[in-house]
Amino acid sequence: MKRASIPFILSFLLLLPLSAGAEVGAGMGLSPWDGGPAQKKEKQPRPPDAFIKLLAERFGQKQDDLALFWNHGYGRNELIKMLLISRQANKDIKELVRKRDKGTRLSRMAEEYRLDYAAILNETKTIRKELDYQVLVSTTAAAVSAGTAIKYTSSISTPTVTNKENDH
Repeated sequence: MKRASIPFILSFLLLLPLSAGAEVGAGMGLSPWDGGPAQKKEKQPRPPDAFIKLLAERFGQKQDDLALFWNHGYGRNELIKMLLISRQANKDIKELVRKRDKGTRLSRMAEEYRLDYAAILNETKTIRKELDYQVLVSTTAAAVSAGTAIKYTSSISTPTVTNKENDH
């Protein structure tokens, strides 16, 4: 490569992004988004979940609190683990949620309260299976009594109930 072509190539590469950016929005005019703050869409909460209801009953917690945690992204197993730690350490679930929101791992919380995390994991699996079975039985019983069909989308999710007449 000749030395004379290096400055030309460098200047071309430096000016290339400027010319590409000049074309964006040409001839578009003003829009309602110019200069204003971005509007956030409100997140719609998930519908009430039978699993959360059973979990609240099992641990003697408010269903609204657990539904709020679930709507904020806490999974079923994570909620069970936090409830077990809460019960065994005699701490409020909201305190554990605050720690979890700050990034504290559940195993670290269990260690902090001198709890056996492996036992908590095993108990979580047992409770999850029991509650999943109860949800399945109650959903199936409700569907049979209502004369509807049940569609299973996956082995993890809650079954979807539909009317037989409307299902084609």
